[in-house]
Amino acid sequence: MRVLVASAHGAPVVAVSDLASAAANPVWDGLSLWRFDGEAFPGYPLPAGAELVERPAPVASAADLAAYAANARWEREVAGTTWNGMPVATDDRSKTLVNGELSAIDLGVRQDGEQFEFADGVPRPLSNADMQAVAIAMRSHVKATFGLLFTALAGIEAGTVTTAAGVDAILAGAAA
Repeated sequence: MRVLVASAHGAPVVAVSDLASAAANPVWDGLSLWRFDGEAFPGYPLPAGAELVERPAPVASAADLAAYAANARWEREVAGTTWNGMPVATDDRSKTLVNGELSAIDLGVRQDGEQFEFADGVPRPLSNADMQAVAIAMRSHVKATFGLLFTALAGIEAGTVTTAAGVDAILAGAAA
């Protein structure tokens, strides 16, 4: 939203195109808010000394950022990973199915070369050793998302991470 910052008789006035959003923004606490459409008040030229600026984003609380970080971590966890260039689903159902395959290996009932369906929907034969390697890749991916979350949470607590963009920058390492 664009805003018009002006002065009315020496008192700061903020004119906004979306009054409800601006009123909810703590940045504008204590200021008079006027509504305007476009570059200046309707029917009036831009007042001398007035400046059009972008509305500052509300400052998120540490609790809000921590909740955002936790959700963003989960989204990266379930977005999948790769193993030997093949896409591997990492949603909870897929992790359960792979755990079942690991149990079958331990019980001696999974045969080498059985088919495993990858995230692209293509079934491929996998040896038991390869099935275990897929499980390790999935676990490594999930653990990496948690490691990055813990880094983001430490930054939030220390006050060095103060925006969702800051959280996203840290969690971007999970995509690798």
